[in-house]
Amino acid sequence: MLKIMIRKSFQRSLLWIFLALVTGILTGKTTQAQDRQHPGADREVRMLLAQFLKPKANTRALTLALRPTRKDIFTYFKKNAAQKALTYYRDMWMNMDKGIRPRHGQNRFLIVKATVKELKNGTGKSSLFPGGYKKVAHLINEGFTIYRFKFVRNNSKFGMAVDGLVFVNGRWVFFPKPWKALGL
Repeated sequence: MLKIMIRKSFQRSLLWIFLALVTGILTGKTTQAQDRQHPGADREVRMLLAQFLKPKANTRALTLALRPTRKDIFTYFKKNAAQKALTYYRDMWMNMDKGIRPRHGQNRFLIVKATVKELKNGTGKSSLFPGGYKKVAHLINEGFTIYRFKFVRNNSKFGMAVDGLVFVNGRWVFFPKPWKALGL
């Protein structure tokens, strides 16, 4: 009898969790923890970057779609750094003229990613990121994965490197050179 009661209680709990998740997905309301653990992110980054390589792509519009909101900045950065980052990125985005774009002949991209924890500890692929990330990793909230990419020509490993693509609050945003944003 006790086993049946426990099983029914467990099933009820699972049902409530499932309903909460479905409601969040359907209404677009997800928790930060869900946003940070984003399955399919690598595929989405490849699809996003492929848009920049299309002939006659409006790279400025594509870049502006990655502009972080105040909420994104305060979600991504720790409280003591968020206000400074907000001011920097607001000015940067207001003065952006061209946006992210490949140079002539660059027809593919290379992607590297590292978590905030890896950047703090110098593990994973963190050595492939600019050294400024090591300086600011302690000012970024845990759980985020940061993407760095290069637009390159055919079989080349060299090209224009861009860093700071992050999935925050259910969408992709661009936080380039956060060490500059925080004056480090």
